[in-house]
Formats: sequence, structure tokens, C-alpha cells
Amino acid sequence: MPETIVIAEFKEIEAPASLFLGSGEISAFPSIIEKNYFSIKYKKGKTVFQAGGYVGIIPINSNLSIDIRPKVPIANLERIVFISNHQPQILKEFKRRYDPHDYSSASLSDFIIDCFLKSAEELCAGGLLKTYKESSSTGFFPKGRIDFAGTVRVRSKTNDSRVTSQWFDRTTDTIPNQFLKSVMLMLLNNTSLMKDKNRKRSALYILNQLSDISDRDLHTLNSHPSIITPQDFIPSTKEIYLDTISLAKIILEGKGLSYQAGSSASASALVLNIAEAFEWYLLAILRSSKYNNHELKVLDGNKSGPEGGKRNLLDPSSNKHYIGNKVEATPDIVIEYIRNSESFNIVIDVKYKSIKKIADRDDINQIISYAASYSSSCGILIFPANEHNTSGIINIGKIGNIEIFQYFFDLNNADIESEEVLLIEALAALTGHAREIAEPLEKVVIAS
Repeated sequence: MPETIVIAEFKEIEAPASLFLGSGEISAFPSIIEKNYFSIKYKKGKTVFQAGGYVGIIPINSNLSIDIRPKVPIANLERIVFISNHQPQILKEFKRRYDPHDYSSASLSDFIIDCFLKSAEELCAGGLLKTYKESSSTGFFPKGRIDFAGTVRVRSKTNDSRVTSQWFDRTTDTIPNQFLKSVMLMLLNNTSLMKDKNRKRSALYILNQLSDISDRDLHTLNSHPSIITPQDFIPSTKEIYLDTISLAKIILEGKGLSYQAGSSASASALVLNIAEAFEWYLLAILRSSKYNNHELKVLDGNKSGPEGGKRNLLDPSSNKHYIGNKVEATPDIVIEYIRNSESFNIVIDVKYKSIKKIADRDDINQIISYAASYSSSCGILIFPANEHNTSGIINIGKIGNIEIFQYFFDLNNADIESEEVLLIEALAALTGHAREIAEPLEKVVIAS
């Protein structure tokens, strides 16, 4: 069984021996090593393994997996992923086990449905579950075992030589198969889901394999003991039914998957890019505030159009050497607002990294260039809070008329919703629109 090493994101450990071949070369699956899930470096004469800013169980080679754990409490992580509608990276060729979770999202729901379809296809390819079904008949040509009591009752009425007999037939028309067919029909009736041609092709193939199975009420089937506790009814030779039924139940209940190690269902390994999720989470939180579209407007700096804040970093030049190439400015978030009948804006860049006090020069230079390009009133760098920087806003100086701030967001706060409100009110204060009493979010709009 492969060795699994548990490590926190960005942490370093001495590189395990199972990471290397006898020749000293790194042994890793090509699809894994081309990503930035981890790095190898030398420190004080030792080979050091450092986890990247990703979370998940990642197979490195046939003998080694790494379980990268978040620094963020798991409840907060799942809220961040849910609100940001983060699309995890899917390692299709690798599987792990999950438990259901109350948080879900559009991208995660699609992933679960695709895993269910794949599992159902494998189930059909391996042969449908069969059981013996008892049948009986009365006639002059008995089949199977003679039912003497039944024969006596029949002859007392007919006064002839008829015989009642009983036998068992093997059938695929079982409760688990009826349940899977009912779920498949439900999915096929969802036109938005079936816009994906591969998904529709898979569903039709599975339904064709289940064509001899009876149509039954899905609600009734879902409450049957063999669906509630399938492990008590499914033979060990058909264990794939357990995963397929578990995934179907997660779909029916509208649940997601917990990112902690689980046991309920097997699905492709998911890897979370926490930096990306953190950025989209903050954008969704700010867009969900009561200030948005009233006192101010929150824009996605990575997009163009009415809801986007992307623009050219540099204005065209009349200089004869001007080459006309465009350089785009893409701050993560742009906040536009009006004060005293004048238009202003704030540019924000989100950095999922730990700093001791002041951001490094590259990050400062980046936010200054964005703020200058947008003629902003201020530029803000947002970081996770840590032991060096508690939650809140600090000013690190100004350049011309542009104030430069750092904001630290406490991802470890057990009451992360209050942390969200603090961020909203701090930014509203910079625009001159903060209310005297902070109001909680009425409803968080999931990022699209």
C-alpha cells in the first residue's frame, strides 16, 4: 500500500526516500510533476520537500502520496470553496474516498454527476447485479420443485392431476438496479445537465444497459433498506454498487463532498488551488454587500465588460517610437464609487501568502502600477492574517496622491462571517460610505 505523508500547505519536510529512484532521480507521475503541487530544493546539505499552495490528496508515484492539509480550519475552507464556486483541479486517473458534505456548488455538483456516470458505466461493463426471484405455476407439466401443499389445495378444487410447482430465476430486475435507472432518468430530464454531449452519451448508454429493469418510483426506492444500507445487501463481488449508490444519494440530497479523507464514496482526486479560491471568495463577499450597486460598484478586474474592471495598463503614446502593443492591467478587484459628485476607484490585489510586516517589492510595485494606471484614490493588497499581522487595515505610505494599504483577513477566525463584515466595512470607510453600525450580509451570492 502506498505511503501517505501528511503535510500542511507551504510547509517543508525532509524529502522521503520513496520520492527517488535508485539513481537519485525524482520518481513522480508525469501529470503530477508538471504541476506546482510541490517543489524540491536543497537546504543545509539536505533534500527538502515543500508543499505548494494546494490542498488535497495527491499521488506522487505508485509508492507515495501526499495529503496536503490547509492552514485554514476545514469549516472555513469549505465555506471559501463554496462561496467562490472554485473549480478544483481533477486528477481523473487517480481516485480517493470522500464523505458527503452540506456545502456544494455548481462545479462540484457537475463533478459528482460525472463521477456517478463513470461509476455506473463501469458497473454496467462489469455485469449487473442479479438475484434469484421465486416463481410458481400450476399445470400439468411441473417445473422445479413440487409444492405439495399448493397441489393439494388446487386438486381439491379442480379434481384433476394438476400440480403446483416452484422454482427460482436469476434476474437483474433488482432494487439497486431499479434505483440507478430511476436516478438516470431524473438526470436525463435535466436539460441543462444534458447539454454536455459526453454526459448525455454516457447517460443514454447506461439507460440502454438498464432497459430490462422496471421503472419504479424514485422516492419509494430511496427509502428501501437495500439503498439506505447497501453494504448489508450487496455482495463483495459487486462492491462498485456501493460507490455508485453513494454518489447517487449525494446527488439526490444536493450535497457536496468533504475535502477531508472519507469513506462513503470513491471519486477522482480533487486538488484545490487555495490562492485562486481566496481571490474569488473575497470578490463574491464584496459583491454580496449592501453597498454594492448602491454606494459603490464591485468589479472583477480580470474581466472586461459591464461587470469587469480590466483595462489597458498604459495609455497610447504619440511618441514616434510607440509600437502600439497593448499591456493589460488586471487587478483582482476594482471598486468604483462616487463622492461629492466625483468618480473615484480603488484597486485591490489579493495575495495568498504569509508576510512578516510589509509586502515584498514586486507586490508593492504591482499595486502601485495598477493604481497609477486607474488614477485610483488608493491601492490595497489583501493578505491572510498571521502571527505577525492581525486582522485589519494598515497604511504603508503614499505615492503622489495614491494611498497604499495592506489588509489582513483572518481565515482562522471561527466566526468567519464577522471577518467578512469587517472587510466590507473597512473598504466602505475608504470610500466614505461606511455606516455607523456594521450590517451582516443578507445573502452571499455564489461566484459565477
